[in-house]
Amino acid sequence: MPSKKSNKIVLLTTVVTLLLVVGLTLAWNVIWDEDLNRSYSPEMVKYLEPINDNRTLMLAAENNLLQEIHQSDTSGEYQLTLGGIIADEENAVILYSLSGPDLNGKLNEYSVELISDEELHYAAPYFNPSIEEDATKSYMTYQVQLSSGEVFPQNMGLVLRLGEQELKVDFSVDHSRFAGLRKKVLFNREIPIDNQTVLLREMELLPLRTTIRLETLQSNKKQVNDLFALSLIDDTGQHQWNQSELSSGSLSEGMYTANFDGLYFEDPEQLYLISEGVYASDKNMTMIINSETKKIIEAPDEHLQLLDILENEEYMTIKLRLDNYEFPGPSIQNDISLLTYGGVFIDALGKQFKLLNPEIELTAQISAERDKHTHLYHYYIPNEEYQQPLTFPIYEYTGYKSGGFKIPLY
Repeated sequence: MPSKKSNKIVLLTTVVTLLLVVGLTLAWNVIWDEDLNRSYSPEMVKYLEPINDNRTLMLAAENNLLQEIHQSDTSGEYQLTLGGIIADEENAVILYSLSGPDLNGKLNEYSVELISDEELHYAAPYFNPSIEEDATKSYMTYQVQLSSGEVFPQNMGLVLRLGEQELKVDFSVDHSRFAGLRKKVLFNREIPIDNQTVLLREMELLPLRTTIRLETLQSNKKQVNDLFALSLIDDTGQHQWNQSELSSGSLSEGMYTANFDGLYFEDPEQLYLISEGVYASDKNMTMIINSETKKIIEAPDEHLQLLDILENEEYMTIKLRLDNYEFPGPSIQNDISLLTYGGVFIDALGKQFKLLNPEIELTAQISAERDKHTHLYHYYIPNEEYQQPLTFPIYEYTGYKSGGFKIPLY
């Protein structure tokens, strides 16, 4: 049985250890804050607070990619101030603040846009600012990603609309900050997964974004729709880079561009591309319905159901449900597009018609069984006299197989 003396020694050691940990943590925070104040003007620190837990952006800021601007539009009741931007050739995070009365109550009238005299094609993730109820000033960020191969114009403007008021701040981009900061690695390596093959084409490294380009082979017996939990991981397993909202393309169509947070300045000794499984379905699947009797004649399986067909003078609304299909876990949702985007369908005579709206109204629901899922779809077709039945090519369908891959990139 341990003595009271040994218990005191253990207790003292524990206390000293905790004090050291707390001290080192406080020291790190002090050093971090001092570095920020030394590197940037004191007022810039507040603009960095919304991103101070983003490793990619803070490393980019430390490596001279933060451009301070500090320009304002004070022409109306509200004030827009552009603190600065963190940018590389194709990506930028804009750091700004908004001041004025009742900011929280104006969120439903709020929009942000990046403009230029030059043609500018960019994507931005869904933007939903969070502002404290009584706040009269809020620091925010706006993330944009240019189309591949484009470069930010030298002169741009940030436009913020709040109700009837429009605020604008013009600014210049210093291209010398990120000149030459792009690396590309070619692979052309085949990845076997569930008896299908995905081709790893290349990896591109920018300070704010890492891009992996993948293709599917036409020789695959099944259609590969997506890869589950695709991410990058280092050799220690402690650092993982997940996909961003701004990935593009589709494996269903043959090519997919997966975008991740940038690891340019981290440069891990070893890097792996990993996935935990694949979503795949049979090729050349169809759905056949009779729009007059509102019956489904043929479907891939019993999970796809025709709920109703509604009519008005211009179009018919086809309501479908894809019911009780399996996903890897209760919190995992993978949007299955079902019918072809901008696709066509044919009548009994082979005459082609187009879906009126290539976008679908999609509602995802989790059913009573936690590992089962339900999707509801609305599609629109012209309200015409068709030769029945109608045949719709299926773009994607449910199908998940576990057993992924871990591929070394370097």
